[in-house]
Amino acid sequence: MNKTLQNIKPCLLFPLLIPVIFILSGCLSHWKGDEARIILLLNGDNTASGRSVVYPPNNAILNQLEHTITLKNGTQEIILNSEGGENIDAVVPAGRWNISVDTYYEDIIYAKGSQTADLQPGEDNFVLVTLYKAFYNITIVTSGETGHGSLSVGQNRAGDGEQLTLTITLDRGYRIKSGSLYTNRSDVYLAGSGNTRVFTMPKADIVIYAEIEETPWYNVTVNVTGNGSVTASPTGGYEGEQELITLTVTASDGYHRLKGSLTSNYPGGINFTRASDNTYTFILPDADVTVYAVFEEISSADAKVIEFSGFINEDENIDLTLNNGNDLKWGDILIVTIEDNANYFDSAYKWYLDGSLRSETTNVIQIEIYSGYEIGIHQLLAIVYKDGIPYSKELIFRVKYHE
Repeated sequence: MNKTLQNIKPCLLFPLLIPVIFILSGCLSHWKGDEARIILLLNGDNTASGRSVVYPPNNAILNQLEHTITLKNGTQEIILNSEGGENIDAVVPAGRWNISVDTYYEDIIYAKGSQTADLQPGEDNFVLVTLYKAFYNITIVTSGETGHGSLSVGQNRAGDGEQLTLTITLDRGYRIKSGSLYTNRSDVYLAGSGNTRVFTMPKADIVIYAEIEETPWYNVTVNVTGNGSVTASPTGGYEGEQELITLTVTASDGYHRLKGSLTSNYPGGINFTRASDNTYTFILPDADVTVYAVFEEISSADAKVIEFSGFINEDENIDLTLNNGNDLKWGDILIVTIEDNANYFDSAYKWYLDGSLRSETTNVIQIEIYSGYEIGIHQLLAIVYKDGIPYSKELIFRVKYHE
């Protein structure tokens, strides 16, 4: 049987039990033998773990609160109402009742509480219901390429006013479609960028929407004229990632890249940064890019060894001599000798050219500046030993095109 009762006008109850009983003694009602009087006290319990207590609230809104109390016992349901700081004083059938309280502020649920009580007939039954902050549902709805990403708040319910973080997890090559990340609440702002957003939970259920789409991919292609090659690594990048592309430029034997011939089809041009003798880097714009390079044949007079920059790691006991100063032509041989006329060192020698160990084990090394020799700065490291202790000297030289 469903039954709705209006609450008997309550007496104002104070937190202490004795004053409460004293005040009630002047306003007791009569009831039948199978009925029980319930005095429902609303309160907050600051010992409740993990839940924010919101009752009693600030007195500024106390009188604006509306309470809906629902009592259920099997098929029976009784709904009582109260306002502000009033407690409930009513007569109901005796028995075991499940009691729930929904407290509203400006027609929005503000707090909730529940309790189970055995109401004894013919007695005053005092029931304390503790109110806690109301919790609201969080729902996330994704569309599009849902197999390549997800959104999560880490919980599916939260109390109003809680600061929450929305985490976006996407496979590489996928993104949230522009304008598709929003909520069903006009009063909720998703702040932030990248893979996180923060927001404040409203006093209502919230639904977060997002559409996942594939990120556009842009290719790097090369167009070479002449005998040589240009390779790009990586060969492209995703929109918005500003991928760093490395170009390796290699001329065939007897050829070199024509100065100024490294260009692109991108409007306004691309800034190629030289990273080493034959590598260049650039930031890939949000567009397909074609890189152009021209290689031409060189003659024996087109290059020479110049600018011997001197020695580093210098040991005063080591003397390196060169065969021909700064005037070695293309195809000539650079001869470097470790002079040890006093036989000071052991008969053990090692040579490293640009970090690679050479096969020579004597005090003389010969380097042929042949047509395919790499243009740029080079390092020749000589290591000798005295009583098992290594000593070294390093020669820095540069090969460049003839000016």
